Amino acid sequence: MKNYFLTSDRQFGFKRKVGCSNAIYSLRKTVEYFNSMGSTVSICSLDLSKAFDKINFKMLFIKLMERKLPKIFIEILINWYGKLNSFIRWNDKISSSFCITSGVRQGGILSPILFAVCVDDLLKKLENSKMGCFVRSLCCNSFMYADDLILLSITVQDLQTLVNVSAGEISNIGLNVNCNKTFCIRIGPRHAVKPTSILINSKQIDWVDEICYLGVSILSTKNFKVNLQKRKQKFFRALNAIFGKIGTFTSPAVVISLVESYCVPVLLYGSDCVELSKSMLQSLENAYSQLYSKLFSKLIET
Repeated sequence: MKNYFLTSDRQFGFKRKVGCSNAIYSLRKTVEYFNSMGSTVSICSLDLSKAFDKINFKMLFIKLMERKLPKIFIEILINWYGKLNSFIRWNDKISSSFCITSGVRQGGILSPILFAVCVDDLLKKLENSKMGCFVRSLCCNSFMYADDLILLSITVQDLQTLVNVSAGEISNIGLNVNCNKTFCIRIGPRHAVKPTSILINSKQIDWVDEICYLGVSILSTKNFKVNLQKRKQKFFRALNAIFGKIGTFTSPAVVISLVESYCVPVLLYGSDCVELSKSMLQSLENAYSQLYSKLFSKLIET
């Protein structure tokens, strides 16, 4: 099951969380492995439309039963989810209460695990297809974290097969693929050659020069590269938001603490799982230097 949210490390005897960086790193190493042998990897990033909100309760309970979970546990979940009600507030008006019949709550402790149970059969079917990228006997044709699914293949024909398998199983569990936010790219020696279009339910998916996967912008180039420009833009937006809230008369120590806590992580997000060239490191350093230049220039003006 590739959709890991919490995994046990038997070697060290403790549990460790698996985050976005692990998925991005796995994607990168898979692409680099096939690129090193002269192959071009075709990638399709599928966007599931409101996946967490559309999980069907009955389908969820059936999948839990198929996994032979204790009856008392399933009965507790049925009791909880059978009592979900909500209402709409508009200014001072409140609608009548209505029953919620689908969806797992985002942010809930159990929600990621329940969602993983629902999509596990999808990942099993992708692995059993024997299509796409395999490193020796290890299946690397798909990586999924939360509702972000990405498919990898060195041939467009196999990629179309993987897409067909995914679309069929996604439909079976009551979800939909958002074709407007689904894109394909190629990374490798033949990245500039745009092949025939990938189809999802007769809808054409565009080959693009850049996709966003788990917040990291991946470029269609000869080697695995990321675009830092958007990351820097978000970094400066976060910096300007802090200045907009606290003004220029706040203690420098407070400003620096806020910047280090809320801005620097935005700038460095994903840098631990990609290989940064000297020019990329210089670009990040320049953005960091501009931060302090802007900070102390404001303090001098005041």
